[in-house]
Amino acid sequence: FLALIDSNVNFESSTIKNSESKIGGCISIENCQGTINNVTMQGSIASKGGAIYIQSGSIKIQKSNFFNLFANDSGGAIYSHQLDSLFIFNSSFFNNSASVSG
Repeated sequence: FLALIDSNVNFESSTIKNSESKIGGCISIENCQGTINNVTMQGSIASKGGAIYIQSGSIKIQKSNFFNLFANDSGGAIYSHQLDSLFIFNSSFFNNSASVSG
């Protein structure tokens, strides 16, 4: 699990598996700018955002894979709140779910 607050994010060429957290099963991002590139996230669980929880900021996700993720509340793969922007390009989502929404 990785928590990023008030920073620039450049997360690249990594795999995060089978992690668990209250928010963002793999990564929690708050008030950040940056890019997630060529990252695989799988088998993780959180209350919000099975893979990623994002609150405020501007994030670009590209060439990344999100598999078998679960949120007990919202955002099976990604939960976002009060963002300036979120762009997702050339990424795959498979078998992600949430109990309430997303």
